[in-house]
Amino acid sequence: MVKVIVCGACGRMGRRIIDILSQDEETELVGAIEAKAHKALGTEVIPRVKVTDNLEKIIDRAEVVIDFTNPQVSLENLEIASKFNKAMVIGTTGHTEQEKKLVIEKAKTIPFLMAPNMSLGVNLLFKLVDSVARSLKGYDVEIIEAHHNRKKDAPSGTAAKLGETIAQALNLNLKEAGVYGRKGMVGPRKPQEIGMHAVRAGDIVGE
Repeated sequence: MVKVIVCGACGRMGRRIIDILSQDEETELVGAIEAKAHKALGTEVIPRVKVTDNLEKIIDRAEVVIDFTNPQVSLENLEIASKFNKAMVIGTTGHTEQEKKLVIEKAKTIPFLMAPNMSLGVNLLFKLVDSVARSLKGYDVEIIEAHHNRKKDAPSGTAAKLGETIAQALNLNLKEAGVYGRKGMVGPRKPQEIGMHAVRAGDIVGE
């Protein structure tokens, strides 16, 4: 049985992961981490597993750390996982390019997975989009994504990955081709622009 600690345990994704782990006979939740001063500290997420704010104190219980927190905290948690030689999964999004480089460097010594979206269907979409972008050149590319009103990063990690995938397929640099929203007299659309737009409203899971 694989023993797991979830960081960001009381967030939307954290709660969902804990529900899944609780129903899986091959995994066991052994720790739940939240931010200091979080209102859930000391409460049980499942029987006998209380929320704490100190990953290093309980990491010996686990084989795998799953992180859905924020970019800075995910780097701190990765540092701890690497120190104690624990496998880690990061589903947190919103990292800068420099932070992504730090993640890659810190993760060299441990089993590690990082993805902007853990859905099999979405990862298949990345491959399909790459193929379509290489085959159908000359079309305007606009990416519009929508999430709930509590999501902190924009565009979403999935939308950003789609943009990166399309840019690579078209031999473009997303930093140069990406246009994040438009306002005012911006002039005609440039042929190689990749438009990125984010909607935040209600309880939208992700579109």
